[in-house]
Amino acid sequence: MAKRKNRTYRIFYSLEEHLEIPMFLLALVWLYLFAKEMISGLSSFEDRLILIIWIVFIAEYLIKLIVAPRKMEFVKDNWITLIAVSYTHLTLPTQRIV
Repeated sequence: MAKRKNRTYRIFYSLEEHLEIPMFLLALVWLYLFAKEMISGLSSFEDRLILIIWIVFIAEYLIKLIVAPRKMEFVKDNWITLIAVSYTHLTLPTQRIV
């Protein structure tokens, strides 16, 4: 049992370590696209790119939640991320209509 728990922790922290820089870079791309959208609007490709980026953010959160050894502690430590991906998940299909 302890061996399995140690393995779960190693997987979780390894995943966090490997995803940190790519997710940060993806966040910078999203920030650029967000600013561009506010200033001059986006092309349909850029609009789809934002959707793909949010899908990746949601997938990353869900994967980390599934792998997390202490799920409730993970949710408590990442509650802002949970709100962000939940809000985005709920508004993505409708936000372009307005």
